[in-house]
Order: sequence, then C-alpha cells, then structure tokens
Amino acid sequence: MKKILAVCILASTGLMAFSSVACPQGTHLTGGVGSHHLGGHCTSASSLPVTQKVKQDVQKDIKQTRKTAHKEWKHTKHKISNGWNKAKSDTSKLEKAATQRTTS
Repeated sequence: MKKILAVCILASTGLMAFSSVACPQGTHLTGGVGSHHLGGHCTSASSLPVTQKVKQDVQKDIKQTRKTAHKEWKHTKHKISNGWNKAKSDTSKLEKAATQRTTS
C-alpha cells in the first residue's frame, strides 16, 4: 500500500510540475536553461524590444538596399560613360581615316 501511495504522490507532483510551466494565453516562455526553459519567464508576444529589433532590422535592410542600388547605378553610369567615350574615339579615328583617304 505504501508503494502505491508513493507512486500516486510522485505522479501528482510530476503533473503539477508540468502544469506550472505553462504561461497565460497571449504570452510565451522565453529564456531559461535546457529544453524546457528552466528558470525562464513568460513574455508578451508583442513585446516592445521585439518590435524595436524588427524596426532596426528593416532600417538596416533599407540602408543596404540603398547602398546596393547606388553601387549598381554608379557601375551602369561608368559603363555608359566608357561606351560613349569609346564611340567618340572610334568616330574621330574614322573621320581621320576618311580625310586621309580623300587627301591622298
């Protein structure tokens, strides 16, 4: 009888331990140690630090996108400028060749 009573006490204690880990609705368990977050605490799903982190991440992404777009624009501008300069030099070479043929 003592063994059955001991098993019942252990089972009820175990169930209480598992039920005490639950957080109220709208919150979740964060922090703590191990797979069951021992020593963790319940936090709101829409906590302020999370939204601040998201805002910072979005601003960082925007800044990175601007940098990338600016680099691409400069690269394209450089390619166009080089192409334009090459076309000018080719035109002047052709004009010189044409004038040399007509004079000779």
